[in-house]
Amino acid sequence: MTDIEEKIFYEDEGVRVNEKGVEILKYYFPVAAASKVIPWKEIKSIHTDEELNLDRLSYKGWGMGLSSIWWAWGPNRSQVFGIKPQTNLVIETHNAWPRCGFEVHDLPNWELVKMLRRGVQMYGGGSALASSS
Repeated sequence: MTDIEEKIFYEDEGVRVNEKGVEILKYYFPVAAASKVIPWKEIKSIHTDEELNLDRLSYKGWGMGLSSIWWAWGPNRSQVFGIKPQTNLVIETHNAWPRCGFEVHDLPNWELVKMLRRGVQMYGGGSALASSS
């Protein structure tokens, strides 16, 4: 199956989810168009920012705040007081640092978390899915 023929399970301006894994868009600084692809088998856990109980200093509009999370570009995180909790997800991968954070735009993040956790179970070799529901 080619990339064009792959089924996309979810897509918005921050993330694309398909049979191969999760593609976080606008991930690498300073190249806004560069994305990060995380294959299902590399995903260890998926959390909402609420589950991780992140404080304001843990976020950054793009890059790393005072946490071990590298954030993809997210206009709602770019202002310290404009952070919208429960619109951000964090993926932890096997043998990789830092964790990967991104914003969810078109779907409640808990729905996307369920979808991503199912994807890891179906397609990946992920270990325990922390906080799975």
